[in-house]
Amino acid sequence: MTDISSLLRRRAVVAALCYFAAGLLFVCVPDITAKALAVLISLALLLFGVFKIVVSFARRSANALDMSSLPAGAVLALAALACLVKPDLLVPVVYTLLGVAVVANGAIKLQLGVELRRAENPFWGSVAVASAAAVILGVIAMLAPFQTTRAVTLLAGISMLCCAAFDAVSAIFFIKTNN
Repeated sequence: MTDISSLLRRRAVVAALCYFAAGLLFVCVPDITAKALAVLISLALLLFGVFKIVVSFARRSANALDMSSLPAGAVLALAALACLVKPDLLVPVVYTLLGVAVVANGAIKLQLGVELRRAENPFWGSVAVASAAAVILGVIAMLAPFQTTRAVTLLAGISMLCCAAFDAVSAIFFIKTNN
């Protein structure tokens, strides 16, 4: 039993330290963090693009009709290279797409609120207000992607700092219960 609690304590301490370091990074330098994340996403896209190109050539010998991987891989690789050269290109695009997704989701939820109103459900108002807020926030994200980037990065950093605090409390709890 002490082996399990020792393992849980170590995991909680490591998680707390990782969350704390990442949270501080996100809060202290949100712009640099957003660019670093854009570079990491670009590297992942580049690897995926190269993989699709390799798969295309590997399949070409087996099946000459399967050529969809080559153009997809080339587009992914070229887009990734463009974002690696200028990572500022990717950041606003990601948050603009996030805004579009939030607006679409909010619109769907707003329709749900209307349906709940027709069904005389008492919670229709809270659904309608929450979905309207989502639509407004999504429009803000689409119209101001740079400011959205900063706000979301700060929010992520604060969330990580909270996770660090919870993990630290868990580690302290494990230490106190085993002594």
